[in-house]
Amino acid sequence: MAGTAFDVAMLLPDVDEQLLKAGKITSPDVVIARTDVAIGLRGDGTPDLSTPDTIRTAMLNAKSLRWADTGAALFTVNKILDTLKIRDAVKARHNMVPAPVPLGPGEYEINIYPLSEILPNKNLRNAGPVIPALQVPAVVTAAISANAPNAAAAKALVKFLQGPAIESALKRNGFTR
Repeated sequence: MAGTAFDVAMLLPDVDEQLLKAGKITSPDVVIARTDVAIGLRGDGTPDLSTPDTIRTAMLNAKSLRWADTGAALFTVNKILDTLKIRDAVKARHNMVPAPVPLGPGEYEINIYPLSEILPNKNLRNAGPVIPALQVPAVVTAAISANAPNAAAAKALVKFLQGPAIESALKRNGFTR
């Protein structure tokens, strides 16, 4: 939005909508991949995360809670906080400083991020995707600049990204189509 030149941008759909309205891309985004928002645990405690009620209890009992205040997981985070009506109750434990918060035996920290960010993080145990009732998968899109100097090459890149050549890399990194 600030005017930085690009040929193809890999973004989230809400950013694509802004770029389309501003005339910076030629057409609506093309979905490249999806990843569920997942829960990563730090500490040796393992809470039950199988229902909305158990997630509510786990979040209220967690020593600390971590998620980004912007980005792909925020739709799921907001759905969790609003559906479970715990936004105010957990505010003091969100992104506490200093990080990481010391954990005692049986204590745990809950991290809510796209699965693609939890899998490579060696400090977290992947507790799996947030349950479907609270899940808003993160979608990665490709959009072509309205000012791409070589629109044909940009279109070829997007077509490649939609093709089978990257399937194994997507899967390995927590993405699906």
